[in-house]
Amino acid sequence: RGNLIVADQFNHRIRMISQNGEVSTLAGQAENPGFADGTGAEAIFCDPNDITMSQQNPDFLYVADSQNQVIRQIKISTREVTTLAGQVQEPVYRDGTGSAAGFYNPSAVGVDDHGHVYVADTDSQTVRLLNVATREVRTVADPSRLARGVNFTPSGVALDKKNHLFVADSDGFIRQLNLD
Repeated sequence: RGNLIVADQFNHRIRMISQNGEVSTLAGQAENPGFADGTGAEAIFCDPNDITMSQQNPDFLYVADSQNQVIRQIKISTREVTTLAGQVQEPVYRDGTGSAAGFYNPSAVGVDDHGHVYVADTDSQTVRLLNVATREVRTVADPSRLARGVNFTPSGVALDKKNHLFVADSDGFIRQLNLD
């Protein structure tokens, strides 16, 4: 489409910048941080920290809504925002489905070719996998699964074209995780 979409974290909005430089709000409202699903300005975020777009279906964005402790989905064509997983404003680490899952400061998201969203769940020191179709969340990396004595505070995630997962660790490391 040629537009740039950004998480305007401290203004609690998702913004779109057109090719000619016009800035518009895709979803959220600056005056009212909090939580609500809805369309456009009816949707409310609290510190949306990161977004990623599905390559399979570029009409969908996934948002790490950090202070709400949830992962949200935006359908770009309709500007509809829905919550996929997490418990609003209740920081808790728990695998599960939909609202039964819990995040603790989800700070970054990346999506693979299968429609799975990987989440850097910073304060739980984990990387989580969200199956968008089923809304199931499970842990794929935590300190117990890494080399002994390794600190692990994931703050970013990215996938390459071969679906290799890379994690930025706030301790200054980039780690490639083997998910087999």
